[in-house]
Amino acid sequence: MTFTSRSAHPVHEGGPTDIEVQHDVCAELDSAQHVDSSRVEVAVDHGVVHLDGQVGSVADDGDVRAATVRAPGVHAIVDRLTAALPAA
Repeated sequence: MTFTSRSAHPVHEGGPTDIEVQHDVCAELDSAQHVDSSRVEVAVDHGVVHLDGQVGSVADDGDVRAATVRAPGVHAIVDRLTAALPAA
């Protein structure tokens, strides 16, 4: 997993910073049992989480998004993940 945060300032007064949101998203992804997030890049900009990279399947993409929204401070997700095609 690759981490990039753009702001150390909280999105809302007293709310988590982008760095904290990113940390929490990555912790959620790490704790998700059926998610291989090794090729997922997580960037946060003012509470908007940007997901880039590749996952094993369309179902994995949904699992990554579900884990992401569990993190506090996530206001939106920009999902640019691609799913690997099954072998023919």
